[in-house]
Amino acid sequence: MTIPSIDSFSNYNRYKSEAGYTKQSDMMRYLANQNDCLTALTQALLWQPETAYEVGKVIQSPTMPTGVRARVTQAGTSGQAEPAWTDAGTTVTDGTITYTMESLDYAALIAAATNMLKRNKAYSIGDIAYSSYLPSWARLECVTAGTTADTVPSSITMVSSGGVLISDGTVTWIVDDIRDMTPAGCVRGSLFLPKGYIKANGATVQRADYPRLVHFIESNNLWTDDITTNAGLFGKGDGSSTFVLPDYRERIMQYTEGSIGAKRDAGLPNITGKNKGLLLADRGERTFQGAFIYGGLENPNDGSVDGTNGNPDAVGYNTSGSAKLIIFNFDAHVSNNIYGSSATVQPPAINVIPIIRY
Repeated sequence: MTIPSIDSFSNYNRYKSEAGYTKQSDMMRYLANQNDCLTALTQALLWQPETAYEVGKVIQSPTMPTGVRARVTQAGTSGQAEPAWTDAGTTVTDGTITYTMESLDYAALIAAATNMLKRNKAYSIGDIAYSSYLPSWARLECVTAGTTADTVPSSITMVSSGGVLISDGTVTWIVDDIRDMTPAGCVRGSLFLPKGYIKANGATVQRADYPRLVHFIESNNLWTDDITTNAGLFGKGDGSSTFVLPDYRERIMQYTEGSIGAKRDAGLPNITGKNKGLLLADRGERTFQGAFIYGGLENPNDGSVDGTNGNPDAVGYNTSGSAKLIIFNFDAHVSNNIYGSSATVQPPAINVIPIIRY
């Protein structure tokens, strides 16, 4: 039954001497409307005898204990007399109906409908919980499975930043700042070290201090036995209590699909060139320095080259007494082996701190 619109009594309060005075039929219509409204309200909220109720129907009564209501958990028909109502959390039988008594504590109702942190409750790794004791920006994520304690840990009431570990019975929580929803294990650069992050600087740290990060590493198989070659992965440390963070210092990220986490050495493309000059017998500079190297002696008549390796003295460029062309090779790699070790160059960059969300 739907609740009808209630009529206003002012429409039925006119004397016979007034225009549009209230007739008996008008008053009967008004009383019928009041009865319909009261019946609908009663059926919607209050217990009634010998009435069929479906599962989920919520019932209230002035005779119930303060702060509780009844919810039908087994459909049926109520009895002739109102049952003795009990406290929240109990069940009540009424004719063929079974009710579960619920608390009207709205905070408790909200907690039941959301992931509010509960006492003596089992939680698994990855479970999310909220608490009225936390700041509005904070939530909890389970990083060690277990059961919460009988009472709320005092440390929950003192949270002022993310990244904090909280022991609650056998459960360990980490506090997350929901304003930063960067997933655990993600690496990025920053001008400062935010709460909930650790520097990706190759340091050896305790596994117990970063349980969620360790779980992330294991779940994604990001361990390495060679932290020199795979500087972007996580070293196993002693294999039980410690592990080694990636080292992103003085490196840029290279987006690729293979050898993920492997280190790439610095390098530049090589610079090479050649020049020829006339060399007279017994004359000319015999010393080659830096990136200039001796490339041999060329006979201008036939283009043949002698002594392409070593020092010009070793081939005796002045033995014939005739002029020859001396070859000057330029090879930047000879001056510094960084040249020629890569096909790329260092782009302009800005220094930031490499950090990992834990």
